[in-house]
Amino acid sequence: SYLDSKGITNATKHPNGFFYSIQEAGAAGKPTVCSTVSVVYRGKLVDDTQFDSNTAGTSFTLGGLVKGWQLGLPLIGTGGKITLYIPPSLGYGSSGSGSIPGNSNLIFDIQVLSISN
Repeated sequence: SYLDSKGITNATKHPNGFFYSIQEAGAAGKPTVCSTVSVVYRGKLVDDTQFDSNTAGTSFTLGGLVKGWQLGLPLIGTGGKITLYIPPSLGYGSSGSGSIPGNSNLIFDIQVLSISN
C-alpha cells in the first residue's frame, strides 16, 4: 500500500516478499552473501524519517546484513543503483534496532561502489 500511496509504479515484487526498483544494473559481476560490498546508502522509514546513511562509502560483508539486503544486492553489480522496500520479516522484525521501531517497513537507496569475493 505504501508504493501505491506514493505513486511508485516501477517497483518489482521479488519472490521472497520485498519490492525493488533498479535505477542502474551495474556491471555483470554480482555479490554473494560471502562478498564484501562497498556501498553508499540511505535508509528511511515509510514516513520518510531517515535512520541511517553513508554518503562517503562504507564496506560490509553482505552475509552480516539484514536478509533484505542479502537478497536485494545480488540483483545489481558494481556501479548499480537500487531501491529496496523491505518488510519487517526481511529487516529487523518485531524487535527493531536502535532508532528503528519494531515491525518497520524499511526503504534503502543503495549504490554499489565495489564488490570483492
